Amino acid sequence: MKKYVFTYLILFIIISCSTTKSKKELLGNWYYSENGMIDSQFRFYKDSLVMVDGNGWKRKLMWKLDADSIYSLYTDKPGPAYKYKLDEDNQILELLIIPYDSTKVLKFIKAKNGNTFFFNEILGLDIDLPTYKTQLNRSEILKMKIGHNGIYNIYVGYVDNNLVVKTDSSPDLENLKSEVDEYIENLRDELKRHTKFNLIADKSISKYEIDSIKNIMKETSIKQIYRTYKKRHIYDVDTVWVQVKE
Repeated sequence: MKKYVFTYLILFIIISCSTTKSKKELLGNWYYSENGMIDSQFRFYKDSLVMVDGNGWKRKLMWKLDADSIYSLYTDKPGPAYKYKLDEDNQILELLIIPYDSTKVLKFIKAKNGNTFFFNEILGLDIDLPTYKTQLNRSEILKMKIGHNGIYNIYVGYVDNNLVVKTDSSPDLENLKSEVDEYIENLRDELKRHTKFNLIADKSISKYEIDSIKNIMKETSIKQIYRTYKKRHIYDVDTVWVQVKE
């Protein structure tokens, strides 16, 4: 009998240590991006999980691990649950919603240096967005989000202090016109007349340089240009992205 009890205790300790290690690996900020924009954030703390959507609105829940699943909890009811998987470097978190009503796996990347991680880690660019200083309420923020569909991103930042202008598919704007034509051709018909440029440029880029880039953009079949700014949330400490028409 003592032997069985001892074996049970050893197994319990091993499982507990494994769960503790896995939970520690999840601690920190994780970001999910779609079409060149941060879509949501998961912030794992020891005693809470903060979920932030692309508009900066957040939910604070409790959370726990069970084998390969993450369960979140409100104070009075269960929250979302996910099957999860970490890559071997613990830098990519794959989540699949439970129940499995979708086969889409969400890939979150661990942030190393706040919101600017997205540009550094995903695009290889140093970009510090300009700040939109006008105070906004929730409805105004929502109106200044251009969404993901029909959006063609132009990134302007630095690599080793050298200015770089690129898109999601090209390292420069040399063939922008033909690339845009191909992009629009592959869009659903209802989106083609709503296409927009989203200019994501470092705050230090001069007006002359921005105007030169916009002139290249205006030679394409996309006529609407928006620029992305960061904005401190009026009700919170979170920074959100808003798009302003140029």
